Amino acid sequence: MNPDEATSLKQLFLSILPKDGGIVVGTVTKESPLTIQIENDEKLEISGSALLVPRNLTDYQVKVDIALADGKIDSNTHVGGAHGHKFQLFDSRGGGVTGLVGCPFEGDKDKPVGDYHKVESSKESAHIHSLKTFSIESGLLTVYNALKTGESVYLLRFNDGKSYYALERAIV
Repeated sequence: MNPDEATSLKQLFLSILPKDGGIVVGTVTKESPLTIQIENDEKLEISGSALLVPRNLTDYQVKVDIALADGKIDSNTHVGGAHGHKFQLFDSRGGGVTGLVGCPFEGDKDKPVGDYHKVESSKESAHIHSLKTFSIESGLLTVYNALKTGESVYLLRFNDGKSYYALERAIV
């Protein structure tokens, strides 16, 4: 059928399928190299150059910018984390003490580098920082979306059944 003659979406989709094509369901039997067994045909396993897999069904990386809009991010630190906190304390007589608690970002414990002055805290402890702003520019995000053994997948069969294109995971 000519796509221009289609009177429904179903007819339109069927008209653009290759004559020898069709959609079949398969099950992943092996992840590396990716191998898919076609349902109702135990002898037919597809892999290698006969199987075309789009990026969204693989593990892949993408460059991203991330910024905190509304909401909150908490960052947990660990005991002995190398960073400092400025502080100002007042005692009951009104006297004030200021300083930096924790380790400076550069140098070692006994010889700090830069404008930081080491002030020993009475104890080190894990704690939480709440961030008001947060951004990552040109970060690399890894998406783990590769097909796994046992998952079902829709496949488009073409080229007289010699080639298959993985369309999407099947919910069966």
